[in-house]
Amino acid sequence: MGKGEYITQTPLIFPGCVGWLDASDISTITSSGGAVSSVKNKANSQVPFTQAAGAKQPLTAVNTIAGKNVLTFDGVDDQLDVSTLFPSPQTTGFTVFIVAFPLNPVVGTIGIFNASSPQRIYFRVASGQIQVFLGTAPTVFIKSYGTSSTLIMDMRFDVASGNGVLYVNNSGTTALSPTFSGAILGMSIGVKSSAPNPYFPGYIAECVFYNTSLSDSAMLTVRRYLSNKWGVTLS
Repeated sequence: MGKGEYITQTPLIFPGCVGWLDASDISTITSSGGAVSSVKNKANSQVPFTQAAGAKQPLTAVNTIAGKNVLTFDGVDDQLDVSTLFPSPQTTGFTVFIVAFPLNPVVGTIGIFNASSPQRIYFRVASGQIQVFLGTAPTVFIKSYGTSSTLIMDMRFDVASGNGVLYVNNSGTTALSPTFSGAILGMSIGVKSSAPNPYFPGYIAECVFYNTSLSDSAMLTVRRYLSNKWGVTLS
């Protein structure tokens, strides 16, 4: 298929899309002086991404990727919260996509997406690596990748098989049998649940959440949609 065929195929073409934060759609953003208090969930307008505390609000209309607006997180205390998007218990699986540009990555952890304990699910950037932590232990997915660029990170987990996979710009790795019982209590973007360095410094462009384990072909379609939109070359 040609590259342009994916431009109009939004994440909503697949069932199970329960969360969609799109920073390029400025009509979905509520802000004051550039500080973002709310972003509409384009998959479910009744469950927005919010931050009431002014000091913790990311910024809009400051930076761009591929000429499109992004949210800027300071790496100190910025985060957006959303009530759980998944049923509890989660008996099937889930798939998460994040488009982000890390700034000043350090040795240690920088949260990008967090689900509350006891079921911790979060991406992190550690020196030269993209990692996903999943479960109560948790199991770690690791993909080595340079972090001085826009990254499409996506993770799929299937409850029945216990299998998960992490992709960075279409290059993947697999891990097995995390200690995941299926209860996801809450979610945040820009922060993980514990130190060190729990907050994400950089730009977050788009986040998409499915309450199902997408097929390989479906994941590739979403990935191509995101790569066309944000100018990311897939490997």
